[in-house]
This record gives sequence, C-alpha cells and structure tokens, in this order.
Amino acid sequence: MRIARYHDFDPLFFRGIAHRGLHDSLISENSLEAFSKAIEEGYCFECDVHLSRDGRLFVFHDHDLARMTGEKGLIEDLDSEALSKLRLTHGEKIPTFEELLELNKDYKVPMVVEIKATSKNYRQVARALKKALSEHQVPYKKVVVISFDPRALLFFGSKGYVRQLLVEKHHVQFLKLVPLFGSLDIEKCLLNQKSVQKFRKRGGIVNSWTYESLEEVNENRALSDAFTFQHFDIRALL
Repeated sequence: MRIARYHDFDPLFFRGIAHRGLHDSLISENSLEAFSKAIEEGYCFECDVHLSRDGRLFVFHDHDLARMTGEKGLIEDLDSEALSKLRLTHGEKIPTFEELLELNKDYKVPMVVEIKATSKNYRQVARALKKALSEHQVPYKKVVVISFDPRALLFFGSKGYVRQLLVEKHHVQFLKLVPLFGSLDIEKCLLNQKSVQKFRKRGGIVNSWTYESLEEVNENRALSDAFTFQHFDIRALL
C-alpha cells in the first residue's frame, strides 16, 4: 500500500481541522451554520455521515438522536422525511450530505468525512458516500475519508481519496492495519506509540484528536502532522 504524502492533501488540512464544523454555544455541531463558519474562516472541517432508513446520507454524529435532538431513537431507523422534521440543539435542521456538498460546492476548504456505520450497514454507507462524491465530482484533494470501521474504508480504493484509519485508545490493536490504508487519524494519547512514530518516519501522515486548547496542541506539535480542534481559536498557531 502506498503511503499518503503531504502532496496528496489540500494544504488547508494542516492548518487545523474544525471538529464537526466551527460550533459553539450558539451554533450546533454538524450543522450547516457550523460548516459555513468554517468555510468563511478558511478551515478544513470534519463531519459525520449516517444512512437513513430510506438510503439518504445525513450529517450527524451519534447513532442515538437523544443528545442533539432530544428525541428517542436511532438515526438509521428513521426515513428522510422524519429526520427533516427534527431540530438540533440550537434549532438548526439535520443537514443532508448533499446540502453540505452544495454549501461547499466551490470546495474552498477540504472536508474530512467520517463514515458512521453499524455492523450491518457499513457497505451501504460507504457505497452511498462514494456515489455522492462521484456524482458531485468532488476533487480528490478536497476529501479525506475516515472511519473506525476498516471494512468501510476498503470500499475506497488506494487510488483516489485519501483514507485514514481512525484508532482510539481502547482499540490500539487496530494500528497494525495502517499499512492497508496509507494514513492515520488517532486519539492524541496514542501519539507516543512506537508504531505511530515509525510510520511518520517513513513519511506517513498522522492526524490526532480532539484538541480543546493551544496548550494541548503545543504539547504534541512534534508528534502529529495535523490536529482536529474544537472550542478554541487555533489561529495563534499559524
């Protein structure tokens, strides 16, 4: 597997990745408002996609609707009509992925798209995302596809969009799968793992998450190539 290099990424990827958009106390995460703010300020943003019961991609983080909408149920169990009636914490609608692509149609900033799959629907979500990116002719450098589920990433071939395997501390054993995908997106507590830094010495790109202060970023600047951040102004690093 070819390792993804710096030239495979849009340069804005390394300026800082806005976690679920630039959300705050007045703007909900994963809302069009949060993504619009990131685009306006020139930041790459991370978003999460689920598949509705009737096969449409919606941008939302949790499988459970309760935290962000106050409603009971799983997002995968509702169809698009039902989801369109729900509202996020600050009154925004749950956007479809098509609406997000339309918002960022000039691709002023790159996107990091996380496939949020279940054990049963990872194939369908990956295929729907691949189809949407193809139909909208999204340039390869404008999207990084990430997932905790390596099976979902396999639907994106090595020639095309950069694929990053997401790894958290509770599944550190997944680091051994990195050679299959060529890039890595990890919980910041894993940066000192020998396999991670060995990968970087070979030229591999590592993003780490999620940073909530400049101090946290400064502690890890020598260990990580890119940073996913939220709730603070990262411009002081530039």
